[in-house]
Amino acid sequence: SSLDAAANHPSDGWGPLCEPRPTFVPENRTLLRKTVSGGEDPKLVALANGSIYGPFALTFSSLPPTETRPGCHQTGRSVSQMFIAADGLRVSAGGAAVASRLDCGWTRIAEKNWIAFTHEGQLHYVYSVVPHVVVIARAADGACQRRYSTSASAPLSALAQAEGVRVHGS
Repeated sequence: SSLDAAANHPSDGWGPLCEPRPTFVPENRTLLRKTVSGGEDPKLVALANGSIYGPFALTFSSLPPTETRPGCHQTGRSVSQMFIAADGLRVSAGGAAVASRLDCGWTRIAEKNWIAFTHEGQLHYVYSVVPHVVVIARAADGACQRRYSTSASAPLSALAQAEGVRVHGS
C-alpha cells in the first residue's frame, strides 16, 4: 500500500492517520486520546549507486494513513508500521513523495525501529535482533521478504529472556 500524501491531502501532509484506541483512567475519569500528525523517527538510508530514485530514501514509522486502512480509528488496526519514501531527494527538498508500507512484519502489532542498510546494492532491514532476522526490501513499493535468519548467541538469548528486558534495534 502506498500513499502520495501531498496529492491526496494537500493540507494534512502525511495523513490523516488512524487514531489508536483511547485509554480510560478510572481514578480521575479521564479518557486519553493519542493524535499523531505525521511519521516518527525518520532515517535516511543509502540506496544502490545509480538508483532511479537517487542516492537515498527516507524510512520512518507511522500510524497507518486512514485511506490504506478504512475503519481503523480506535481499533486494533491502528498500530505503528514501517514505511519508505524512495525519492529521498524530493522529500529533502520539501516536495511530496510516495511512501509505501514495508510489507513484511505484522499489521496488528506495532512495527518500528527497523535498522536500514544497503548491502551488495540491495536495501536491507534488521527486522529483529533476537532472533536475528534481516529482510530485503524494494524501495519502489515496500515489498520485502526474509533474507537471513539466525539464532542469537547464548548470552544474548539469555538476556532477551530475562524478566523486564527487551532487546531491540534502536
